[in-house]
Amino acid sequence: MITLIIGGADSGKSEYAERLLIGEAGDHDRIYLATMETTPEASCRIEHHVNRRAGAGFVTVECSRNPESLRRKHDAFVLFEDLPNFVANVMFDEGGFAGEEVLFSRLDELMEHCENVYFVTGDIASAGADYGELTLEYMKVLGHVQQHVAARAHRVIEVVAGVPNILRMEV
Repeated sequence: MITLIIGGADSGKSEYAERLLIGEAGDHDRIYLATMETTPEASCRIEHHVNRRAGAGFVTVECSRNPESLRRKHDAFVLFEDLPNFVANVMFDEGGFAGEEVLFSRLDELMEHCENVYFVTGDIASAGADYGELTLEYMKVLGHVQQHVAARAHRVIEVVAGVPNILRMEV
């Protein structure tokens, strides 16, 4: 089952996604695909997420740009944390951005090879600030990626203040 979990900053979406996956995974392997690149600025946030997952049976796989390494884990339950980081990593790669199709194909490959993927994504487009051209382009691409995943997802859940709201549920 493909699940997309969306929410604003500090909405509780990541913690909800972890609890949902743990509750549904049973004895299956649990993989945490970490897309945030380790920087001094990100280290505190990364440490918070690592500490929260401690003892929950997750194997963390660093995956800032390409999740193809999971081909052999078809029956694992995968938490993809998160789409905004992944899109930024690929868009702003030193080699340049090859276009949305690259993002789509990498995510499609993950969804084809892993039966249960829980994507976490942020609702950054509703912040309402005056952004520069590059940020607006990033927000547009992220929106397209979110739509791409949502179109393939069996369920889409929005989390607000830690409370899940099921937007779509296919059985």
